[in-house]
Amino acid sequence: MSPGRVLRRASVLLLIAGAIAALPQTRELPSPSADQVKAEAAKLYSDAHPYIDAPFPELKKAVHELSGMTPASSQEPLPLLLDKVGAKAYELLQSVPDLVSDEVVNQTQSPIPQGEPSGCVGLSCAPATTPRSSEQNQKFSYLILTHPGAFGRKALSESRTTQRGKSVDQSAESPYFKGFLPAWILFYPVNQVESRFRYLGQQQMDGRSTFVIGFAQLPGSMDSPERPILLQGIAWVDQSDFRIVRLHTDLLAPLPQKKLVKQTTNIVFGAVEITQSDSQLWLPTSVNFEMEANGQFIHEEHKYSDYRVYKAAAKAEAEQQHSSSSQPSPSESTGEARTEATLYAAAHPYMDEPFSELRKDVHEVAGLTPAPSQDPLPGLLARTGVKADELLGKLPDLISDEAVSESHYSQDQASGCVGAGCMPQGAVATRDESFHYMILTHTAQGYRVVSEYRTAHNDKPIEPGASDAPMFQGFVSAWIVFSSANQSESRFRYLGQQRVNGHTTYVLGFAQTPGGVKSPGEMVVDSESFPMLLQGIAWIDQSDFRIVRLRTDLLAPLPLIQVEKQTSSIQFAPVRIPDVATDLWLPKAVNLEMQVRGQVVREEHKYSKYRLFQAKSRIILSPDN
Repeated sequence: MSPGRVLRRASVLLLIAGAIAALPQTRELPSPSADQVKAEAAKLYSDAHPYIDAPFPELKKAVHELSGMTPASSQEPLPLLLDKVGAKAYELLQSVPDLVSDEVVNQTQSPIPQGEPSGCVGLSCAPATTPRSSEQNQKFSYLILTHPGAFGRKALSESRTTQRGKSVDQSAESPYFKGFLPAWILFYPVNQVESRFRYLGQQQMDGRSTFVIGFAQLPGSMDSPERPILLQGIAWVDQSDFRIVRLHTDLLAPLPQKKLVKQTTNIVFGAVEITQSDSQLWLPTSVNFEMEANGQFIHEEHKYSDYRVYKAAAKAEAEQQHSSSSQPSPSESTGEARTEATLYAAAHPYMDEPFSELRKDVHEVAGLTPAPSQDPLPGLLARTGVKADELLGKLPDLISDEAVSESHYSQDQASGCVGAGCMPQGAVATRDESFHYMILTHTAQGYRVVSEYRTAHNDKPIEPGASDAPMFQGFVSAWIVFSSANQSESRFRYLGQQRVNGHTTYVLGFAQTPGGVKSPGEMVVDSESFPMLLQGIAWIDQSDFRIVRLRTDLLAPLPLIQVEKQTSSIQFAPVRIPDVATDLWLPKAVNLEMQVRGQVVREEHKYSKYRLFQAKSRIILSPDN
């Protein structure tokens, strides 16, 4: 009996290009259309002049807190600083639980006097001595709640309640600003591409030796801003652990049509010990904010204390209701969700095994030097994520020549290994074919999507599952499991170091989390589809953090459809393409093995002659693709 056809869809692996969490924001205003956003951003920010580019004397006038800074002599330290700050930001985001704190807000509002305003913000600043039209002191409970975001990412939401627990809406009586905790997320690895950075120097700040880094968000870099409010600012980064000690932000340019002349925040962060939390958290302790808008000068001071883990029956009930409303009924649950829970809940990833056992499952790690600890893992994931994001961002539409060699034989002939050096014993049915392999990129709902297709040499599409089609596809985007935004969908382990294909590499294991993968791969057998969760090993070049080799396996066998094993081994290499400024990083060779219904299927794929894809006529692909 021949096995059912198997398809691994490339389009289900997505990189989220938008921000992980919101920066400080004003009260909600009606959102303009996408076209209005683009037109307004182009008009407002095309001639913006970020103060990080100004000479140091001018920069000190704009940001008085820099008066004690020793200017940097060069920009050489900047890439490493951004890597380390990004890794720390990633670590901090993962450690934040649901929290509540006491918040005290002092707000003053007055007409803007004639002449220039003070322009000063911070703990040592006070509003200009003008008649105050209003002043109020308020106390709130400030809630920081975590929840799964799009495609498995972790998201934060912040809100206020009265001390009796009543929700505080964005009204005239409420403070103007919130969203201070995730302000440092603009340094998150996947978000660094949205800003331009400059290493400014070193300075003592709040009792700490700090590196000082300036930033300016890039107009048009964020996929779907609600409205074009872009920021510039300064971050003071602790030299010992790369946490942001203080963050100063300003508008990138005034917004005259909103009558918003100025908006400045100065956020001071500090270490907070919380009962019932395993680690020390890094949270805002005070915030000073100034805004000049509609002819008014507004100044707010926020102070935070008594942080504690937030546990509320109301939240649990709301989440339960949301879960119930979003889950299929029992009669509908025999498909993907129920299958995933059934097949993968008790999986035991091989990366958790002792090294002696891991070598039996993954023969390619035979020469690996095991890691003595997991301490390097957060930094390795951050740097690998940055590189994956970079590679996806510059991937154009491509086409290559693909040669596929396919063999079928009975399972008792299988040697149990995968790769070019493995050969079965006994009679083998083989088939050699060649195709054009297309790699197409597009943006859908703010996300970058990579889709992969095959055509015959006459450009006729090859339908997945057809008798003349290979059983597997989706190799180019296989490494997207390591993209910054998708890392929350898997668990990782640093395994060690190894020499592979002429590269000195770090070796990382991964296992996708059942129920945590927004768009898993898909296996189609006899016209039925099943979610395909993976585990695997990545060999990452120590010099530039590109993935040199990637091996994947099923997270667990699928006895329901008699699939015992599916393994791929993908080798990547640099490719130079005319009209593309830099080398691309693409598959060179792929070896696959699947054991299903007593049969073994192996395929070897080789790729050559990558070139830009420019269709002379429209190729119509099946909706099933």
